[in-house]
Amino acid sequence: MASPCRTPVRRGRDASPRGRESPHVRQSALGFSDSGGLCYGTDTSNGEPVFVKEARPLTDCWGVGEERWDAPCFLRREFAMLGRLGDLGFCPGPVDLFEGSEHTFPGEQRVFATGMRSYWARNDVVIAPYIRSPGRGRRVGGENPSGAVEPIRMVDAVHRKGALIGDLSPENILIDPDSTKMWIVDFESAVTTDDEAPHTRARALGANGRGRETAGGSQG
Repeated sequence: MASPCRTPVRRGRDASPRGRESPHVRQSALGFSDSGGLCYGTDTSNGEPVFVKEARPLTDCWGVGEERWDAPCFLRREFAMLGRLGDLGFCPGPVDLFEGSEHTFPGEQRVFATGMRSYWARNDVVIAPYIRSPGRGRRVGGENPSGAVEPIRMVDAVHRKGALIGDLSPENILIDPDSTKMWIVDFESAVTTDDEAPHTRARALGANGRGRETAGGSQG
């Protein structure tokens, strides 16, 4: 996998919400920090809803050996990863990778679902020892019989693509309350078996059962 830090991006003079060359109309901010932000928007080419991330250069910097990453690098890696996993059916599809005003803006398919933690905390779903409702477990299990098995199947499918998920927290597993379809999101820290960086490639090789000697050799 070629370094996503060098993934080609579409460049424009203005990446503001009203910028003529931006492929996204950003509409609803979800959060921001010194390294960037998150928002919902619309793809200007077809009107489809998108989820847009923003990364500022020289922020959120990490390094191992001679390798260095910053926030734009992580988002380019994620954009490349979404392309790699796009045919699995449970990862958001990549839409557009745009750069303007020195900031990087990857757009991806918007998933209309809620985080696993939030879903299982709903009053009509939560199952806990203090809930005195004998029929709730049978009802919830009947509505979502694969609730515990599906995340395992999805992770296994990602591994078969030669990738290792870096952040599999409950809020990165989304579930549609109506259909109970599940998604995995947030691949900024994912690594692959063909990654150019030896230490990240070794992590993925180990997770995919390619052997301790192979992974160790990559690290050395």
